[in-house]
Amino acid sequence: LELDYKVNMPRVKELVRGQATVLGPIDPSGVMALGTPAMVTDAAREAIEVLGEGGGLILGPGCALPPKTPAENIHALMEAAREFGHYR
Repeated sequence: LELDYKVNMPRVKELVRGQATVLGPIDPSGVMALGTPAMVTDAAREAIEVLGEGGGLILGPGCALPPKTPAENIHALMEAAREFGHYR
């Protein structure tokens, strides 16, 4: 399931636990395109903390990235996945 950034992440995790994998939920046009690398890192960490436990999360934007998304924000998302994406 591809998640929009507006979803209630704890509720989604409760509803799909063990039955589906979710993609997202980082805001593509706000946090990714207009935010700072620190904002991207914070959003990624929160998504991993809420949705990552037990697996079933593909961390990414909740939709296609705008063409002018800063490369440093894309790198921040990848680095956050490496740093925080270890869960059991």
